[in-house]
Amino acid sequence: MRLLHVVDSDQRRGGEVFASELTCLLKRHAVDQHVVILASPTKGGVDFSVGTSALPSGGPVVPFLKLDMRTLFGLWRLIRRINPDIIQGHGGDTLKYTVAASVGHPARLVQRAIGAPPNWVRRGPRRLAYSFMLSRSARIIAVAESVRSDVINVFRIPAERIVMIPSACEPARTAPKTDREAVRSELGIPLDAPVIISLGALTWEKNPLAHLEVTASLIHGNPECRHLIVGEGPLRPTVEARIKELGIDSRVIVLGSRDDIGDLLAASDVMLLASRIEGMPAVVIEAGFAGVPVVAFAVAGVGEVILDKVTGYLVAPGEIKGLVLAIKRLLEDRDLRRTMSEAGRRWTLANYDIGTVGPRYFELYTDLLKGRLKETSRHTSR
Repeated sequence: MRLLHVVDSDQRRGGEVFASELTCLLKRHAVDQHVVILASPTKGGVDFSVGTSALPSGGPVVPFLKLDMRTLFGLWRLIRRINPDIIQGHGGDTLKYTVAASVGHPARLVQRAIGAPPNWVRRGPRRLAYSFMLSRSARIIAVAESVRSDVINVFRIPAERIVMIPSACEPARTAPKTDREAVRSELGIPLDAPVIISLGALTWEKNPLAHLEVTASLIHGNPECRHLIVGEGPLRPTVEARIKELGIDSRVIVLGSRDDIGDLLAASDVMLLASRIEGMPAVVIEAGFAGVPVVAFAVAGVGEVILDKVTGYLVAPGEIKGLVLAIKRLLEDRDLRRTMSEAGRRWTLANYDIGTVGPRYFELYTDLLKGRLKETSRHTSR
């Protein structure tokens, strides 16, 4: 079986990290794999552990779908050179490139749908275009029930073409390499200070400014509170400016992209997630593995990972005050944090370990290839 993974970038984001862990797991099944990155590689990016190619860019751009023709032609040539049996797209921009570049090639397309479609895709010509592109996939993998519902209701894809496979992570990735005290010392945080952590790209969808509003409210009642902002993105200058405006620059640490997530989680007491749009975010699974309770807006698949009032708290989207009250409750009650921490570990390890979830991808690919062989046999026998 030859498998080509298509990812947006090699940045440490949910889709890319999942792809790297999936490639590692599929190597155990002797799958011949290659990863292609649509964007230019970055220093210290994700290691996919198999052959990897970065596509050229800077060509003419098709305005409607924002297709870079140089990137598209690069993928077209790579597909013909590798000749994969399966092309697996990992969310984001991968769908439009894999569909366009694979025209005329017999590979089966599998698309991983990782989040809610933005408003600009839900209506008009773009909705029709994305409906057509999704219809070209042999299977669509939805990571959460809400994502599955969107694919069916917004894009009119038949339910039998959609497979539900939840997000998953490698538990060992969240194991700390440094103890809590040492991490806090390095960051200049007192050992007894309450610490909140936010993990995610600094983008509109992840709503980092709402995280700061929560911190500003909490600090009024607990001036020793610290907030770690871990992630990179276009809103970083806006985030840093807002921190100064709120006068919380001595309590908020913007760390950018990091690869020591296990250490940072070990140094934290509560995770905050105030995203506007989500699928099933890997960060809440990682928090569960690390035993860090999560307080989050109840959007999309977040509520499938967090068990409200058991492993964390779910709050109605937009209710900043609800986030503040839930975090305050956790920070003030050490026993409650411990109980939720233990419940979160049990729940996530039982349901979101890549070692358990990953083989379902191999089974899906195998079934698709068996189906193609049957179709070929029928055509040849006529």
